[in-house]
Amino acid sequence: MICNHRFLLMSGVRVHGLASLVLRMAAERVAGDWETGYAVRPVVVYTHVGAEHSGYCYHCADWTVAGRSGSTGARATPTGGCGGASLTWAGP
Repeated sequence: MICNHRFLLMSGVRVHGLASLVLRMAAERVAGDWETGYAVRPVVVYTHVGAEHSGYCYHCADWTVAGRSGSTGARATPTGGCGGASLTWAGP
């Protein structure tokens, strides 16, 4: 299991299907690189998407919602800030 910590496309980029294509390519590449370096192939990639984002690109890349987190824990703030609610997406 590996974590896709950050995924960002510049707001001015408008290419149909680009986000899901890049996610798929990155997942395949990192799995191969990980296997080469550690002799173990990861089977799941996951990420957390904050409530302010839809996560639609993960849906289009055939990822599934694996869970939902609330704003709890040491980093949580009353306004949702750093510890706000998020969806956990898992990919192939």
